[in-house]
Amino acid sequence: MQKIYFDNAAATPLSKEVADFMHKANLELYGNPSSIHSFGRKARAQIEMARKNIADVIGANSKEIIFTSGGTEANNAVFHFAVNDLNIERVITSEIEHYAVLKPISELPHNIEVDFVEVDKNGDVNLDHLKKLLSKKKKTLVSLMHVNNEIGNLLPITKVASICKENNALFHSDTVQSIAYFDINVKKFNIDFLTCSAHKFHGPKGIGFLYSDEAYDVSPYIKGGNQEKGLRGGTENTIGIIGLEKAFLKVSLQRKNITKKLSELKTYTLQQFKNNGFDFSVNGNLNSSSPSILNVSFSTKKDVSMLLFNIDIEGVAISGGSACTSGSNKGSHVLRRIGSSMNIPAIRISFSKYNTKKEIDRLIEVLQKLLYK
Repeated sequence: MQKIYFDNAAATPLSKEVADFMHKANLELYGNPSSIHSFGRKARAQIEMARKNIADVIGANSKEIIFTSGGTEANNAVFHFAVNDLNIERVITSEIEHYAVLKPISELPHNIEVDFVEVDKNGDVNLDHLKKLLSKKKKTLVSLMHVNNEIGNLLPITKVASICKENNALFHSDTVQSIAYFDINVKKFNIDFLTCSAHKFHGPKGIGFLYSDEAYDVSPYIKGGNQEKGLRGGTENTIGIIGLEKAFLKVSLQRKNITKKLSELKTYTLQQFKNNGFDFSVNGNLNSSSPSILNVSFSTKKDVSMLLFNIDIEGVAISGGSACTSGSNKGSHVLRRIGSSMNIPAIRISFSKYNTKKEIDRLIEVLQKLLYK
């Protein structure tokens, strides 16, 4: 049976080019980057070249890039800075953020106020409400993700950054789901902190980066050696870093063609739902969303309590929401917050450059069988 993968918002396949590149590097770059001998210097040179190349893509300075184990660590680091270094009195976020933001916020010291900006039934942030919250003059960090990982909604990131700047608030954006598909310049956009994970754009798992504006003097969040400007102790993941660099530079060069293909796949999927008589509704704002994510609810009279499992049995991999919460029986906090029914099945289809229309036809066939036949 052919296996079809539509869960790219959870993790994308590692590209063969990146895998081959990392394999070769794994055999050659075995020196500790902190060692002063030639083996260490060779590894250090590759790390610093990766740092510079990544910084150039997003309009940053190389010293503003901190390599991390991924987006979750990077997000947690931002809140560490907020508490320990930035004198933040308040954090503003939304209730539909990833748990990598919501959970560290929930554990902030009690003296830090937390406000939630309103989102509408489509999942869009209410910018007027954000302005109203910021009119209360407190030292504030605003944390809003650029693309929602479950419904794909696109934050008007430049508008949000401008509102924050006008109100002397700092702005952090989790760009894990967006940085591969949208051209982001941290200086032009006035972003103070930005986070990224390589496994969302055909890079390796366990590696990502944090952009931290050099204007802010921040303290170590992992104490140990003097790696990563002294902020993150521990020997660097040399092979992961250069895998991240390779994947990031490749997707940046191919961005226009990739997003065009993903948009076509998303449009084709919606058209096939209509052509084949599905009773469905889209969760999120189709007019302002990522081309890679489509979240759909279906009305059906069949028992679909095992829908995701049965779809998998048919050889198709999709998600019912964030893969990070797939083991929970509580349902999607994002869909619940925007008012989507928790009594009908919802699936998240997320595309990559490797998907095809033929695979979508197979998905349609499987869903017809399980929902209506």
